[in-house]
Amino acid sequence: MFYHGTEDKVIPYYQGAHRSCSPLDKGYFVMDGSKNIVEKLESLHKSFMFYGYKNKGHNILNLPSEDFKEAFIFIRKVIFDGSFYQMSVVK
Repeated sequence: MFYHGTEDKVIPYYQGAHRSCSPLDKGYFVMDGSKNIVEKLESLHKSFMFYGYKNKGHNILNLPSEDFKEAFIFIRKVIFDGSFYQMSVVK
């Protein structure tokens, strides 16, 4: 399950440095964000649920609570029923 803002400055949406660090900063590393991970899961035919939020940042408390309902559906279908389930929504 992934909930990710396209303007997240802490964790990249696609791929980038953690907290937008410079390559010269101590602890610099490049990481894949939710969008890249979901694309990989899709190519591997693995289950996932992804909500991308245009113009939103890192603060998950600003996400619409109605989108969390889909998480319970995902858990039931994938974890309890063993079903294959892929869902991707960008709002």
